[in-house]
Amino acid sequence: MKVQRQYPASNSRRLSEAIGLLLFDTKERYTGETIDIAKFRNEDNALLEQALLMAWDPFTNQELKEDLQSQSTLDLTDLKQLHDYYQEPVQCLLKIKDSLDLWTRELGSNGYFDFIENQIGFQVDGNEMNYAIAIPNEYLKQG
Repeated sequence: MKVQRQYPASNSRRLSEAIGLLLFDTKERYTGETIDIAKFRNEDNALLEQALLMAWDPFTNQELKEDLQSQSTLDLTDLKQLHDYYQEPVQCLLKIKDSLDLWTRELGSNGYFDFIENQIGFQVDGNEMNYAIAIPNEYLKQG
């Protein structure tokens, strides 16, 4: 929402594109395969893609990576552990995509952000970005 406020061209339709890019980004992380998606990325969807990655991707957000390394046993080089780590964010992205599709159909090209602004916009202020992922219990350090 903060990115869309600052860059209005990064609208709901661009968010839909960004989620698609994110799903491919994530698949690359936990499979090791390379997928050429650069031709689908533009300035408007890339801003949203980056903002979402900052919320939960330790390869994008250095602060999150440091917290994961200090608080968990998660091995960021283990593809199986990465797959498990990314499971919850991917499920969230798919739910956001469903909501995004609904509100874009109902309210137009910026329908999702219009809806979200009306619902929670008053609670979101400032420009700081925070990560939003919890460390899975199986990777928490004991002691």
